[in-house]
Amino acid sequence: MAIFTPRSSTQVLRDLIAKVVARTDLSDVSAGSTLYTILNAVALEVANTEARLSNIKRSYSIENATGSDLDTRVAELPPVGITRKTQQYARGSVMTVRTGTHDSSTIILTSGSTFLCSENGQQYRVTEDYTFLPGVEELTEIYVVCETPGSIGNCSEGTINTISNVPDGIISCENTVALNNGQDQEDDASLRQRALRFVNSLGRTNKSSLEFLGTSFVGTSNNSFRFARVYEEIEKPGYCELIVDDGAGLTNTGIRNSDRKEVIIPSGGLRTITHARPAVSEIDPGKIQIERDGLGVTVTSDDYVSIPERGLLRFREGFLLEGDVVTILPFKVYTGDIAELQNEIEGNGSRGSQLTGFRAAGCRVRVLPPNITYIGMKVSIVIPPTADFESTKRAVISAIVNSVNSLDIGSRLIPSRLSANLILTQNVINVGLYKSGTSTFLEEIYPSSEKHVLRIREQDIEVISAN
Repeated sequence: MAIFTPRSSTQVLRDLIAKVVARTDLSDVSAGSTLYTILNAVALEVANTEARLSNIKRSYSIENATGSDLDTRVAELPPVGITRKTQQYARGSVMTVRTGTHDSSTIILTSGSTFLCSENGQQYRVTEDYTFLPGVEELTEIYVVCETPGSIGNCSEGTINTISNVPDGIISCENTVALNNGQDQEDDASLRQRALRFVNSLGRTNKSSLEFLGTSFVGTSNNSFRFARVYEEIEKPGYCELIVDDGAGLTNTGIRNSDRKEVIIPSGGLRTITHARPAVSEIDPGKIQIERDGLGVTVTSDDYVSIPERGLLRFREGFLLEGDVVTILPFKVYTGDIAELQNEIEGNGSRGSQLTGFRAAGCRVRVLPPNITYIGMKVSIVIPPTADFESTKRAVISAIVNSVNSLDIGSRLIPSRLSANLILTQNVINVGLYKSGTSTFLEEIYPSSEKHVLRIREQDIEVISAN
C-alpha cells in the first residue's frame, strides 16, 4: 500500500507554478505578483488539508494516536477492547496507633476511623476494625486508604500524624512507612504499551501476554500493578515467574496463615493432595506429617513435588499407602491482588467465560512480588541565591523518591539521567550524586536479577549544599 506523506506549502506551490506555466500563457510568477500571491494562498490551504488528513490517518494507529483517539483505538481491540486505568488510591498497612492506659477495658479502632496527613492535607481511612485488648496500648501495621485517589495521596514516613475522627481512647497515630502507590490516571505511553502487549498476547501463552495481564489486571479492591515482568528460570524448563509491583515493592502484600488440613488415604491409594493456594513458598517437608499404623513416616523433599501456586502436593508413586493419615500444618498463603491474579492465570473450568486462563499446558507460572534492593545516596546541590535550602532539599528528596521508585522491575539506575531530571524539574543550578557517606561519584546501579527492583526511601537520601 502506498504511503501517504503530506507535502509542505513550498512543495505544493512549486507544483502549482509548474502546472500554470506549462498549461497557460501566464508567466508572471515572481514573488509579489498577483498570480504568485493567489497560488501561494492555494498552496497553504492544500498543505494544511494534507496535514490534517495525515493526522487523521495517524490517529488510526495505536503507535501514533494520543488522548481520546488512543482511547478509541484500544477500545476497538477484540474481543471487548481495553480501557485506560483510572486513578489508584494510596494504601497500605503502615499505621501505628496508640491509646491511653486501659488496663481493664477494650478499645476498638473501628472501620471508617480517619487520620490526617500534615504533608499533603489528605485524609486516610481505616478499612476494618482493630481491637486493643486490656493493657495493649499500641498496634502496628494498621491498614489505611487515602480518601482521594491519585498520587496526591502519597506521603512521607511519619506525616500521617493527626487524629481526625476516631473512637475515644485513641491518642496518637503515625505512619511508620511512606506511601508511594497512589497513581494518577494512566498516561498515553503506558496505555499504548499495554495495547501493544495485548496485540502480542493474543496467543495467551507468551511473555507479552503474561506481562499484559499483569499490568492490565484490576483486583476486586480496585488495585492494580504498575509493573509486570516475566522471569524465566533457565534451569527449570516450563517454569516462569510473573513479578508484579505496585511501585512500592508490594511491601504490603496480603498474607495469611492457612488452616491445618488432614487427609486419610483411601483404598487404591492417592498421589495428589490439594491445599490452600497460592502458597507463599513451596511446602517444606517439616509441614507434612504422615502417620501409618500409629507410627510417624519420615518425609523428605525427594518424596514429593510442591506446586504452591496451584495448591498441589504430588507424591512419588507408592509412597502413600491406604490408611495413611496425612496432615499439612499451617503455612503462609497470598491473599488479595496476588491471589486474584494467580487465579486469572490458572483459569477456572466452571467459569470459563470469565477465567479462561493464561497458562500453557504443561507450564507453570507463579505470581510473586519483587525482591527489593534499597539504595542510598548523597546529593550535593547548588541552588540560586534567592532559594531556600530546606524547601529545595525536601523537593529534591521527593523528586528522587518518585524517580527511583518509578523504575521498572529489573531496570538499572542511571545517575546522569537522574541528575538531568533534577536540574530540569527542581530549583537547582547543579547536582552531584555520590555514594552514601562518601565523596565517590555514584555509578550505575544494576539490580541483582530480573526479579529485583531498585527502590529508595527518604531516610536513605542525604542532601548537602555545595554553595
